[in-house]
Amino acid sequence: MLEFGEVYEIDSLLTIEEYNEMYRKQESKCGICGIHENQLTKKLNIDHDHKTGKARELLCQKCNVALSYFENFDIKPFIEYLKKHKEKLN
Repeated sequence: MLEFGEVYEIDSLLTIEEYNEMYRKQESKCGICGIHENQLTKKLNIDHDHKTGKARELLCQKCNVALSYFENFDIKPFIEYLKKHKEKLN
């Protein structure tokens, strides 16, 4: 949760009120992996669509970085690679 005057880079994505509402709805957890913010060293990031600039959800740093790769690359080969090696282990 953000307090008035707290330093956090919201940019023009969300107002403090919008951020806090999203934070409350997500129960202070990452929108992808569900880790609670109190288990993190940094606050949750505001994920947004880089084309539209529209905020989506709050994410932990790891999920936010991973998502940026998924958005910018064809992930099908990565999924196939993981499936191939999962089958070898079973």
